[in-house]
Amino acid sequence: MSDNEVLVAYPDMEGARRAIEALQMNGVSPSRITLVGEGAEHAKRAPGRNTATGDAGVTSRIFWRALWWSVWGAAAGVVVGLLFVWAGAGPADRMGVALWTMTWGLFAHLMGWLWGAYTGLRNGAAWELTFQPADRGRILVKVTCADRADAERAERILRVRHAGVNGPRAGLP
Repeated sequence: MSDNEVLVAYPDMEGARRAIEALQMNGVSPSRITLVGEGAEHAKRAPGRNTATGDAGVTSRIFWRALWWSVWGAAAGVVVGLLFVWAGAGPADRMGVALWTMTWGLFAHLMGWLWGAYTGLRNGAAWELTFQPADRGRILVKVTCADRADAERAERILRVRHAGVNGPRAGLP
């Protein structure tokens, strides 16, 4: 393992998924995160691997993420519409104000849905693999960083989020 890599062990895929999500929410590119170790290899090569089970989890996460972004987007759109009316840039009559704010709400709702789905789709292969069952072995989340400063940042993210079982730089058994 080089100085620019962070390797953290987890007992199950759920813990690995939380670590990957913490890293990605703090700006670590999905392409720099991989799952290694006996548990991850078992999940990749399990005989009779049922991708429908894993795909159902991924699809559900993407759907709910898109839904929540769309709700927040609609609320923000209504507020933007009302701000335009308040600033004098919108219609003056009640029906016009109602249509104006609903239109902004609908527009932002759709943009929120698209953004939520996009952010769910860009989670990466390692995150998707965490929805597969791993019956044996530890799962190791490996972050390959550009330099030592990035590696320290990844370690800090995982420490703050209490994501690691053995702490960052746990290494292989």
